[in-house]
Amino acid sequence: MSVVGDANGTTVMYLPKRRLLVTGDVLSGPVPYYAPPLSQHANRLMMLARLDADVIIPGHGPAWRDKSYLNLELELLDSIVRQVDQAVQAGRVSVEEIEKTVDVENLRARFTHDDPALNAKFRRFVQGMVENTAREARDGRKLEY
Repeated sequence: MSVVGDANGTTVMYLPKRRLLVTGDVLSGPVPYYAPPLSQHANRLMMLARLDADVIIPGHGPAWRDKSYLNLELELLDSIVRQVDQAVQAGRVSVEEIEKTVDVENLRARFTHDDPALNAKFRRFVQGMVENTAREARDGRKLEY
């Protein structure tokens, strides 16, 4: 199947008999990659979370033997999309105004384990995710989430 990951046509392979899921860059670590629209990316992660997989091989990072990292990445994207939507509903207009209201710091250490370089990358990627989602919402495109 082809889904939105870090590109519009990321290939995902699911082998149900082996309970194996290869996600390409739809799922990647240690810090998630992303592509706008973030709401679509989050929807695809939800779809993948429903598959019965015992082993998940991401586009980057180690293989996992459970869905904990997939669920963590989904929690991050869900939180960003939800908070951006709430900011827009509250009348925030500019990307800068919206960025000030979005806070996912409570998830950072679960991705970075407080590694200074990964902390910086996480914050930079989150800023990009918020900017893209804010533009999506501001431009009148309904968040698909």
